[in-house]
Amino acid sequence: MVGEKSMKRLRRHRVVLVTFASALGFVAACSGDGNDPLPGGTDAGLDNGNNNGGDDGGSIFVPSLDAGVPDSGIAPCEQGTEGCSCEWTPGSFVPLDRGDCEVGLLCVPWDEIPLVDPGLIDEVKTCVQPCDVDADCGANSNGTQRVCRPSGLTEATGAPRICFDEEAEVDEFCGFSRLTASQLPGGVRATPGRMVACPEGTPCQPFGDIDVDEGICLTLCADDGECPESLPYCNPRLFMNASDGSDLGVCSPGPLTVGEVCGSPNPASAGLTTLCDTSSTAVANVACLPGVAVGLDSMPIPPTTQGICTPLCTDESPCQYIDPVLGPTTCSSLYLPVPFGNSQTSGVCGSGCSSFPNTCTGDGVGGAGQFCASADGVSFGDGLDDAIGSAFCVDIVPPTLTPVTIEGGLADLNSGDNCRTLDTTDILSCPRESFCSRLTLSDGRCVFGCSTDAQADPLFCDVVLGTTSTTSTSPVSLCLPFGPNDDAGFCSLP
Repeated sequence: MVGEKSMKRLRRHRVVLVTFASALGFVAACSGDGNDPLPGGTDAGLDNGNNNGGDDGGSIFVPSLDAGVPDSGIAPCEQGTEGCSCEWTPGSFVPLDRGDCEVGLLCVPWDEIPLVDPGLIDEVKTCVQPCDVDADCGANSNGTQRVCRPSGLTEATGAPRICFDEEAEVDEFCGFSRLTASQLPGGVRATPGRMVACPEGTPCQPFGDIDVDEGICLTLCADDGECPESLPYCNPRLFMNASDGSDLGVCSPGPLTVGEVCGSPNPASAGLTTLCDTSSTAVANVACLPGVAVGLDSMPIPPTTQGICTPLCTDESPCQYIDPVLGPTTCSSLYLPVPFGNSQTSGVCGSGCSSFPNTCTGDGVGGAGQFCASADGVSFGDGLDDAIGSAFCVDIVPPTLTPVTIEGGLADLNSGDNCRTLDTTDILSCPRESFCSRLTLSDGRCVFGCSTDAQADPLFCDVVLGTTSTTSTSPVSLCLPFGPNDDAGFCSLP
């Protein structure tokens, strides 16, 4: 390894070392003091706030690096050509040496830049083409224009900007070489055979759990002032700066709270810009769980990265979440396979909400309202909302769907939108006072829930269905029994 001063001259943007634990499954994204280590240990440099039983903890489900990554049809990487391995002259940082690269290329020692354990990796030195503008880079074999983007290397190296085959979006993987084999034990490259740039203004951040010549397009931050207008909120304390131990956040669209959709529908996204809020003022013990884990089994599942900000608990860490309308929550059975604190499973903080009728009266994001979501991982909207005390209020995602028409207790299945379309968030888009009633795993309709209790408002169904009588004060629409729950019903036209 080289000295610290040489490394800083070579690549000033790689002073941050973080561990991307999510590459292997769950990575914590939770609120609290953010100072306790992840049980089981992580590489130095990750501060994920998942503690050993305290005020914080949680996880986000994100894809494995081998999800959807091509592993065939990639041409072998020829020594000394652009993006491929090269022989580097030790110590030739400023400027970089050509080594055995072809004329016009420079050899970059990626393994000499980040502060990693040299025992974990082999040599990773590859050829790059310096450039000023896209036109310097020519075209790919398929005719598409290659791009010239910042490399993160200093001006003195001679390669502050280099050519890439393509450009990723923010929160996607980036890569500086065309290598196809990972240098990490059991690893899989995120960008095999491709040099992938980040958008202008967004650096390619290295992470300890992926190859040293790869990263994720992210803007790390200490406060909102360091974030661009497009991602104005610094979601704090997600990582730690290995050079000085300070906390770092990720520039994000905004703080996501309990019941909001988190993660990204983009399968290529790492999901780090759409984590639940981790600020000191946020609700503690909130995790971004995939929809399938909270009973939303028609929502996207791996390899996508979308879920719901869910309040978690264990025997040692009671519920911290207080529903603004329904009050304190209680911890359900510890059935979710989400490690949390000293427990290998987690419970969900249930608010006691119901769909019969809907008792979630919050405005939700954009004023579309909220509905009651089961978190039992089995049923959803089938009269079993609070079967194990795990239901909580979730934001409705606009635009809302058209409910099914029910007349005389019979549903016209040709009417209304399907609210259980797989790999979408349609299950979250039924209008206020309704919920998504399942017909099959991939088919359902929005139904208005009501209560058959004698004390319930007899005109409730008239209000939600828009039916009123001009000659009588008696209800026009009906509340008919629905499901096994006492007093649970659904609204029907007469």
